[in-house]
Amino acid sequence: MKMINQHQIAPKEHLLEEKAVSCKNCMDQLHEVSQPFSETDIIWLQELFLTNDWHCLRLDDIHSGRSIINTMLYSLNYYHDVACLTMEEYPQLDSECCDLYLQLLEGGYLDGEPYDLEAFFLENFYADFLWIEETHELVKTPWYQQFLMVLHDLQMTHHMPVIVLSYK
Repeated sequence: MKMINQHQIAPKEHLLEEKAVSCKNCMDQLHEVSQPFSETDIIWLQELFLTNDWHCLRLDDIHSGRSIINTMLYSLNYYHDVACLTMEEYPQLDSECCDLYLQLLEGGYLDGEPYDLEAFFLENFYADFLWIEETHELVKTPWYQQFLMVLHDLQMTHHMPVIVLSYK
């Protein structure tokens, strides 16, 4: 596996329009993404999708977000177990993508406080790529902040990219 040296990545200001807004949950810069992409935009997105860490993107709507995620994942053809945390039902997730919210509900991990999210990650989480659709509905749930803390505490971003999508 080729390691990506972040010093070799072209300066972002030449690639995508970057907003100097801090993403409060992923403690990183929030990058505003819109289509059509230039060739350098595509290269930057590929580097982003292959780099383990928190990455925050702001998009127009959920349809464009899923379109970008699916396009990049299929073109890279690199990840084997892709997971998504979303509370949105439409558009439907790809059948090969693990719906974490559904797994959390069906497994009883969101029943009562404190939530047993650490047990979920240790016993049932096998993904090598995760994206989170940070909608207003998800942010308002009482367990979401704990979910993010468990991701951080278990240092999941050291082992995979976690892309947080927010919408205008």
